[in-house]
Amino acid sequence: MTGMKSVEKNSFPLTFIIIPGPEMLLKIVYDTGQFHSAAATRLLRQAKDFLNAMATAHSKSVLGSLTEEADTDRDQLISSFNRNLEL
Repeated sequence: MTGMKSVEKNSFPLTFIIIPGPEMLLKIVYDTGQFHSAAATRLLRQAKDFLNAMATAHSKSVLGSLTEEADTDRDQLISSFNRNLEL
């Protein structure tokens, strides 16, 4: 089957959609009242990077070794959260 389109509604504030194919398509649907577009874009990039790392990793790689790049993002998120608490 090709050329099909599906539209589904849910009550989740954040949804990842993965569409298989010759090149996997990764989409994110989010509640704009709860997430800024920059945050959603960052989450999508992190998911893409993580899935790429999983796909190209050696079969004996430790899962934790795939998340080194996320440390910087985590530090930025914590810093931003703490700044918002101070306001």
